[in-house]
Amino acid sequence: HFPRVVLTDERGTFISLSHFCPTASAMLFSDRPLRRVAAPSSLSFDEGVEGLDARGVLPPLLRPGMLTDVEGYDAWEQAGIDVLARGDLSADQALDVIEGATRRVEGWRPGTETLAACVRRAFDRARVPDVAMPSFEDARRRLTRAREAVPAGLTLPPDDPDAVSRWPSVVIHYQRDHRIIGRYLAARLFGNWIAYCGEGLRTVTESLRVHLAVLRMELARRAHNVTDTRSVLLEAIRTTDLLLVHYADARALARLIDRTS
Repeated sequence: HFPRVVLTDERGTFISLSHFCPTASAMLFSDRPLRRVAAPSSLSFDEGVEGLDARGVLPPLLRPGMLTDVEGYDAWEQAGIDVLARGDLSADQALDVIEGATRRVEGWRPGTETLAACVRRAFDRARVPDVAMPSFEDARRRLTRAREAVPAGLTLPPDDPDAVSRWPSVVIHYQRDHRIIGRYLAARLFGNWIAYCGEGLRTVTESLRVHLAVLRMELARRAHNVTDTRSVLLEAIRTTDLLLVHYADARALARLIDRTS
């Protein structure tokens, strides 16, 4: 089954890949356009694949007390992927755009325009913020949240008390790899499980910020005495998915996000 990460809901079956797989992580460095494609038989398996089965349940929440619908949620997920796939935005800018558009979508009420139309309008009007230095303390807080979502008994990657001193240089240096990091986050948005575990679409957006924070902390942990920055980025992505895709429990992470955000 590895490296498949599978969601089946009323839209169909969605297969993303764990980037703990070296081949999958290396694909992020490709120059090919990022898009959703039909899974080849080598990935989909004729006998079916296991994963989160969300058929016959309520669709993801838009916000506490308000559900999305199938078309509206699919439009939101695709719009977020499109933003992350842009080559002109940093990862932080892309997530800010998604969060800003999502806040406007949260005001949607049934009976006027469709949710899908509201999503498209919100993303079309989304403002791109200026680039700003992300906070180390925010990243540490999100890393702690990710580690707390791991069931007892699993081995966590070591903490690095010296990461704070490397933080500014790591963030600045890897800004040039924003396209690769954006593709990684898009892969984690596609067919994600958090949408069915949390209290709204902002829970999904915050889970992407958790992935980005863990990735940067992994980069900072590896940043000393390194000349091959591509291999460092690849290994940091692999370790991030090991923690968040394989070790962390999606429901526990969603609860932690909703409780502390």
